[in-house]
Amino acid sequence: MINSLFMLGGSYNKDRKISILFLTAWILYMLINYDFSLGLAFPLINAIVLLTVTISINLISNKKVNTIMSIFSILIWSIIIDIVCFYMFPMMSAGQSLINYILQGILFNYKYIFVNIVAICGINLIILLKKNIVKRFSKNKNICENI
Repeated sequence: MINSLFMLGGSYNKDRKISILFLTAWILYMLINYDFSLGLAFPLINAIVLLTVTISINLISNKKVNTIMSIFSILIWSIIIDIVCFYMFPMMSAGQSLINYILQGILFNYKYIFVNIVAICGINLIILLKKNIVKRFSKNKNICENI
């Protein structure tokens, strides 16, 4: 779940500094939890795939498309990393076909789409509340100045 939220924060095109913070947190989180049984190749590939996905999504200027792609970033990353791992680390696939291996990754990660949707709704709710509070405050300020 944390990976999904870090990926969402990294790809959701609201503020570049926040995106960089989330990307850095995701990479640090991955390195802290990685056991290095596959050497340095896997975390390096994982970071490259993450950066490719998040930068690609960040380059989308349409807000609605960016939001949708950010929500699904966990699945996009999952599919790409599964394809890479299937060929580079065949022992991870346990004799499954590529399609089955990818489907297993999708089945494992699809639930995080709902976490991302809740996070986006929360972000938009906070933005909406902030706008309403500022609007009311400026209205009250104008009323007080007229008195």
